[in-house]
Amino acid sequence: MKRSSIVVTIILTLLVHVAAGQRRLVFDPNGGEFQISGDKVSGFEDFGRMYLETRSSSGRRVRPNGGVDFGQAQYAMRNIVFDGLQLNFDTNQISGISYRFFGRFSKLKRDEHGAIVGDNVLRGRFVKFAHGKRVAETILVFSFIYYSD
Repeated sequence: MKRSSIVVTIILTLLVHVAAGQRRLVFDPNGGEFQISGDKVSGFEDFGRMYLETRSSSGRRVRPNGGVDFGQAQYAMRNIVFDGLQLNFDTNQISGISYRFFGRFSKLKRDEHGAIVGDNVLRGRFVKFAHGKRVAETILVFSFIYYSD
């Protein structure tokens, strides 16, 4: 991917959120995936990745959809609440296991070129359920990695 394409992609991932008369840049996670920052935690060792799609391939906004990979299983996100400042969702159930997440995006940081720094962009509570009973819960911090062509 050319440098100019990367810069355009990063700029397009920013949204401007107007609240209480202040402009705040908010995160749009289209075009990449979330990875756990640091060591994996008990009950979530097989976490692979988490992704959220907010735009079609033509760039039009779409209803958010995404998934979370644990081991070989890919759990689809349901009941997604995403506004660029927070991300909440439940997952479908596979073999009696499902997940719930409640998180907030950090204040965005930029590098010397104006690109978003993807380190530690999302922090939230991940809960694991087995047959509807809570079996594991932790606070996780996620970094964001953009896909490349």
